[in-house]
Amino acid sequence: MFQDLDAIYARYRQAENIPGLVYGVIQGGKLAHVKGLGIASLETKAPVEAETFFRIASMTKCVTSLAVLLLRDRGRLSLDATVESLVPGFAKLLLPTADSRPVTLRDLLTHVAGFVTDDPWGDRLLAQPLDEFNRMLEAGMHFARPPRIDFEYSNLGYTVLGRVVEAASGDDYTGFVTREILRPIGMERSTFEIDDLPAGALALGYRHHDDTWSAARLEHDGAFGAMAGICTNAVEYGRFVAFMLDAWPSRDAAETGPVSRASRRELALLHSGPRAPTFRKHQGREIATASAYGYGLINSFEPELGRYLHHRGGLPGYGSHFLFSPETQIGIFSFANRTYAAMNEPNVEAAAALKDAGAWTVPPLPVSAHLATAVEAVSRVYRAGRIAEAKEMLAINFLLDRPAEEWDRHLSLLAERVGELRHIDAIPDHQLSAKLTLTGERGVARGDLILTGERSPRIQSLTLEFAKGA
Repeated sequence: MFQDLDAIYARYRQAENIPGLVYGVIQGGKLAHVKGLGIASLETKAPVEAETFFRIASMTKCVTSLAVLLLRDRGRLSLDATVESLVPGFAKLLLPTADSRPVTLRDLLTHVAGFVTDDPWGDRLLAQPLDEFNRMLEAGMHFARPPRIDFEYSNLGYTVLGRVVEAASGDDYTGFVTREILRPIGMERSTFEIDDLPAGALALGYRHHDDTWSAARLEHDGAFGAMAGICTNAVEYGRFVAFMLDAWPSRDAAETGPVSRASRRELALLHSGPRAPTFRKHQGREIATASAYGYGLINSFEPELGRYLHHRGGLPGYGSHFLFSPETQIGIFSFANRTYAAMNEPNVEAAAALKDAGAWTVPPLPVSAHLATAVEAVSRVYRAGRIAEAKEMLAINFLLDRPAEEWDRHLSLLAERVGELRHIDAIPDHQLSAKLTLTGERGVARGDLILTGERSPRIQSLTLEFAKGA
């Protein structure tokens, strides 16, 4: 199976003329496979290995979001606080219109603060000192539109969040993130400062144009690191992806990391409006993908792979991407040393290959005890032909919405077509709802079952209809 993935990345590297790349697959909470391809340096020809360091650029935004939520959980800030309440210099920025409301931390996290998209500009600012950031605020910045009008990806917004982390924590951004997030999850050598790495440990970044290679300038840590500054390797980043995956499913067990599972899951919620769909080819078919931004994560859904969470990274000399599926508990990431290499392309292809191999599978939800009790009540109702057989399970609305006499007539007609009940299959939507299939001697009936949210759930809605052609 992993040989097929190796071939995908080898083809992509060759097609895109990438000097070197590394990719990894997380399964079972650990790095199940890692592969380096090509070279980390055109000069030394050193091979890319599992512990070769790369800049992961905007994949840093997920970590910045975790830092903000960690401080929120500690009571140090509110996501609905205005930015200027924590970064006073932000008050100098004139809002785009007189009726614009103040920008909040939540606006920055979701890229709806109204700033212009600033990828090329932002990617050249990593090493700028803090006084340059302050100078920019003093001089003022233009907004593209009022806050919360539309999504506009902003590196500046996440840079400001770095200052928010400093104000709320009383520590510098890199120190707080390193101590409170990276080190506790086992990212022992990951850093924001390239001088912290041993000689030869970092894959050097390159740009290719007109058949000529040029080396990208190596950026040091600076005031803009919160949007794109992390340097890491496949072994350590695999621990981060495993840490994120461990937030699912929700459960009663003890917490397992520096940021709560609930807050990690919060990053994946759809906090901004949907973006225009994208399309990809798979086995001759065009597959549409719907996406929306959370907090430092993009939530996407497509028919082939289902839901997956992801983020790209790009800087002069580097391209990266990671994705993971909470439902399948699989994660894939890759780093490359060519400017803006679109590593999302082989990552999604690799996920599709895992699905074709039977590994990318979503286990069925278990039938909860509450659903099991309700399904048994439906069985009694059908066999007896009387809705009163489940009277103890019916919510107060049930017979008001459809009287018992009408239900009994419907059950009688249904039994004539389906015949004696052989078994009921229930496929849960969640703990309090399921799709039902009633198989009888002559036919099939299908329906939906929804329970109330009471301590002892009751049936609030039930549909049962004959399935034509089943």
